[in-house]
Amino acid sequence: EDCEFRGNGKTTLYLHSAVLTAFRRCSFLEGAENGVKILSLADPLFDDCEISGHKQNGVGVDREGKGTFRNCRIRRNEGAGLVVVGKSGVQLVGCEIAENQTQNVLLYEEAAPAFESCRIHSAQKQGVLVLGKAKPTFSGCHLYANKEINAIVAEEGAASFMRCRIYAGKNAGCGATGSGLAQLIDC
Repeated sequence: EDCEFRGNGKTTLYLHSAVLTAFRRCSFLEGAENGVKILSLADPLFDDCEISGHKQNGVGVDREGKGTFRNCRIRRNEGAGLVVVGKSGVQLVGCEIAENQTQNVLLYEEAAPAFESCRIHSAQKQGVLVLGKAKPTFSGCHLYANKEINAIVAEEGAASFMRCRIYAGKNAGCGATGSGLAQLIDC
């Protein structure tokens, strides 16, 4: 609790295997590569944490990694804010993912994260980019003010947006291309 990780040589926090760990009110700042990397069935809890200022991505989840982020801020990273790859399932509740230099959220290869009551805004590119066979769900989220588009679903991705507000996209609000499917319910 109440810890700070700053400016480490590569990834600021690396979690691997069946690690169950909780971080409350912690800051992961200014890493030379990624802020937090979660792999191979690790299932940490992050509560009210700040993940920002990294040279690459804020959070990377891969190889069936899991995790829960509650009321966290993932912002101002030079890559994407959150990248989820493979059969990984991460849950974000009440988080702000903002002001990242590429996408705020990048999902591909069967990733299936769940977003609830999150604010995803002000990315330099897409707010949410869904590729491959990723199948995320968004419930009660606000997607806005992203530079290229707030949300785009491409390739064979399928995203569900339920009771979301999608507005003020600099280029477009939400779209699908190729075989991508964007399902909007009560938005």
